[in-house]
Amino acid sequence: MTISAPRMNGELNEEELELRELLQSPNGFERYAAEKMPEFIQVQRDYEGFVRDVIMVTEVSPEDLVRVDEEVFVTYSKDVDATASVIARYGEAPTLYITGTTVKVTFFPVTTPRLTMTQWDIDTQPYDLMRRTQEKAGQELSKLEDRAFLDSVNALVESDEAGGRQTVTQAENEITKSGMIALKQVFSRNDVAFDKYLMNPVTYDSFLLWGENELDDTTQRTIFETGQLPSIWGGIKIVTGVIVDEKYVYGLAPKEILGRMPILRDVTIDVQRIPQTQDKEILAYEYIGMFIHSHLAIGRLELGAVSGAA
Repeated sequence: MTISAPRMNGELNEEELELRELLQSPNGFERYAAEKMPEFIQVQRDYEGFVRDVIMVTEVSPEDLVRVDEEVFVTYSKDVDATASVIARYGEAPTLYITGTTVKVTFFPVTTPRLTMTQWDIDTQPYDLMRRTQEKAGQELSKLEDRAFLDSVNALVESDEAGGRQTVTQAENEITKSGMIALKQVFSRNDVAFDKYLMNPVTYDSFLLWGENELDDTTQRTIFETGQLPSIWGGIKIVTGVIVDEKYVYGLAPKEILGRMPILRDVTIDVQRIPQTQDKEILAYEYIGMFIHSHLAIGRLELGAVSGAA
């Protein structure tokens, strides 16, 4: 172990000396702004999608497609006693497949609103405005994918076929150990593998309230030092998403069981020049399908329910 020499009062370390020399040099502050300061001040963190971490993503080639008249789709097998969910078009209610052993999954476009950039802004911004705008457009697509997944999941757990058996409630607004276990028991009761919890980061923060009655000393210390609880109870993962409703915690089966997201065209960024001007338009789009295999692969805990834990 290297032991640093003690610093005398007023003595500067190497980085501080470098900064002082930089600021004292000609155009020093401008150089500091260009070399040391971030390209731009980012208040909110970039959006991180979760759906591609919780269901299987499959690339689809033209050879995989089935064509009937004007309709193009792929097919997946469904268990005989499963109720599956398929999204036909973004923003529409999912279609539930109750009978049969084959599910037809069509593709729908996911598209961001057009973003316009003036050539003046492109030329005068101190950072790569084009690249940053493309990054944000891609993040918006991730958000739309996540919303489609949540719509499909909610349709399944609220369906008549689920009959309320895939949902549990608790009276408390913060996560409780009994509520989390009740959600896991939904899977145990159905004899379905349980892999992860999905929740809003605000809901996730409730773990900071857990103490010796819920956690062992080592886990308590980990949460105290890092503020993180990435897994619990033998490796059950905890996934967060900012668009998840704060009052819900979802239980999910392993991704290979839960469902598929076939991709006909992955994230594509289209940049076009606006006629008669030097301005640019950016459009992000993709063609995907969404298939949740069974209502038994999903569970949902509602926080703050008046009726209390089910």
